[in-house]
Amino acid sequence: MAVTQLSHELVTRPTVPSVPGISLRTFGGECDIDVWLGLRERTFAGERPAVRPWSQADFAAEFLDKWWWSADRMWFAEADETIGSVTLGVRGRPPTATSVVHWLMVVPEWRRRGIGRLLVTCLERACWEQGERRTALESHTGWTAAAGFYRSLGYR
Repeated sequence: MAVTQLSHELVTRPTVPSVPGISLRTFGGECDIDVWLGLRERTFAGERPAVRPWSQADFAAEFLDKWWWSADRMWFAEADETIGSVTLGVRGRPPTATSVVHWLMVVPEWRRRGIGRLLVTCLERACWEQGERRTALESHTGWTAAAGFYRSLGYR
């Protein structure tokens, strides 16, 4: 898989925007695994290149089994349903570890309404509060709309 790698320097404390009708919450336990898997399926259903379906075991391997994973570092955006999510991941090991935007997802019918910006800014605010001043991410090179979105947020 060909990936684009981008990063962003945080020079001021991020201000989390308000998006009317949207609330944020963190991962609430085992019941949220299926919520996340359904969100992933809806988010990437029309993307090319496509992503393969995932199981609860895939979720566990990607998150629960990782040394860096924590429920309070996975956010969900909700209206009447869950419409987006992002996880604050880590690439590498301390002391050279880098905070990463991991699995940003917004379902297609909710895109271009500020949900992605809300989720990323929430993640960046958490980085700032932890003393982190740089975030990074990877996106498939074929997902040009995603790369454009990240660049609009200052990722280079």
